[in-house]
Amino acid sequence: MAWGRAPREGQLTEDDLDALSEAVRRQSGVILPPHNPVALTNLLSPVLRRFGLTDISALTAALRRDDEEISRAVAETLATSVSGFFRDPALFERFATQTLPRLLGDRAEARNLRIWCAACAAGQEAYSIAMLVAEARLKGVLEGWTIEIVATDFNTALVERAEAGLYGEAEMQGVSEERRATHFIPDGDDWRIRDAVRAMTRFRVFNLLDPCDGLGCFDAVFSRNVLIYFDAETAVAVLGRMTKILAPGGVLMLGVGEGLRGFSEDLSAVAPGEYVRVAATEAGS
Repeated sequence: MAWGRAPREGQLTEDDLDALSEAVRRQSGVILPPHNPVALTNLLSPVLRRFGLTDISALTAALRRDDEEISRAVAETLATSVSGFFRDPALFERFATQTLPRLLGDRAEARNLRIWCAACAAGQEAYSIAMLVAEARLKGVLEGWTIEIVATDFNTALVERAEAGLYGEAEMQGVSEERRATHFIPDGDDWRIRDAVRAMTRFRVFNLLDPCDGLGCFDAVFSRNVLIYFDAETAVAVLGRMTKILAPGGVLMLGVGEGLRGFSEDLSAVAPGEYVRVAATEAGS
């Protein structure tokens, strides 16, 4: 791994950087990009304090001893976890006006819809989906429907933040004034998601490197801007597991700039970032 020039005394060594990168990859699948060594050290300072470690060398020594708890803490600190409300507004508009109505039509007999928000970070995307569902319910089109949104992330601290549903002003970008009034209540200088939206969203800790079978079957899966942080082999494996639990006719939502990297013949592109799982007979035809 090329991280630049050899470090001066007291700086991170090439071996230290490799140990950190391997810990992040093994725990989360994320390929850690090059960091400024000073910035990296600052990011990891809370981990040093938490485990009583004197410096980064002590931290990476623990990683080489396969200390699982420290390795997980490093991954949770360094793995990318960017989120926001209604990122790519056009995609959410299409989901609300085209994709969701189609799914409701297809599932009209069962009147049950399950949506998975994978790698949900602090919950903004999951709550964005929940707001769209709540708005459809206000229009009276979901009478008698059971809607379940399952949101997961491997980072325990982020899942706890998501469950709290409390966001600062800077995190509220993308939320219109109308939606603030409808779906949030002021909480000091922050904004808290209303209970009605929170009630349809269930958060849990889950690692995308693990089998997905225990999550059940879904009609829609949001995995946006996640695959770009994996190597090709990991991305294909994660997509395969997601596709396996996506119902025929169900939709997979990726980032607008993401592709399937040649996988899979079970998925058909319908719009930028949107793929539908075709029936087995269609896939084989």
